[in-house]
Amino acid sequence: MIDTKDIAIACVLVGEKYSLDDVSFLKANLQGTMKTRPFYCLTEVGRNLTSFPSIIKSPLSEIASGWWNKFFLFSPNRFTERFVLYLDLDVLVLQDLLPIFCTLEKDRVYFSQDFIEGLSSSMMLIDTQSKTAKTLWRGYGLERSLSRYGSDQDLMETLLIKNEQQLNLLNCRYHYSYKYLVNWQNWRERCRNPSIGLIQFDEIFSLNFHGKPKISEILRLPERWPLGRKIFEAANQNSSNQTDTLPKCSSP
Repeated sequence: MIDTKDIAIACVLVGEKYSLDDVSFLKANLQGTMKTRPFYCLTEVGRNLTSFPSIIKSPLSEIASGWWNKFFLFSPNRFTERFVLYLDLDVLVLQDLLPIFCTLEKDRVYFSQDFIEGLSSSMMLIDTQSKTAKTLWRGYGLERSLSRYGSDQDLMETLLIKNEQQLNLLNCRYHYSYKYLVNWQNWRERCRNPSIGLIQFDEIFSLNFHGKPKISEILRLPERWPLGRKIFEAANQNSSNQTDTLPKCSSP
């Protein structure tokens, strides 16, 4: 069983697509126990985080393009804590995420599910000492032609299959798609993942705003994104109804 006192949160901020405001929003939006956990931001060496003293800067001495920087989450000795919950900067946290760890085993890396098919790297629960984390880091370092892959997720899945590593997927309610929830451009019809289905909003732990609109766009122009605005209103209502009595998860 995972020791919940040995958990950190992490995000990646590289380039101009997202800003420190997005990092700050993600951290502020954490619920319950996770608000107290160390929060890391993997980012460029020269980026100044002094205005955000509660965010731990984890500088990247080497910068890759876009999503490829997520592989640095698997690099050895980057975190003080053994277990790392990674979240994309387009994630809206709706509930305390601690109970997810209560259902998981050590020595593994868990991925959220892509709502088309396969794994998603938008949310990952990483045992940094696991064989899988070492396999992904080593495989990324040896790969000389990233352009052969459509995304970081494609390479991750390829490395897991090549090295006969188990693909551990989280229940979809832990990390749900905004586009599937509102059926954006018939998104549900495009879904080829048989384990995905409609669930109640209050059962969702976190919501992924992949693509358009970004969370910052909804906050800035809520009238332009009425469905997004309704989700934020519901999320705020849910948050106000939560108490400080947190679910317990025993440590080993």
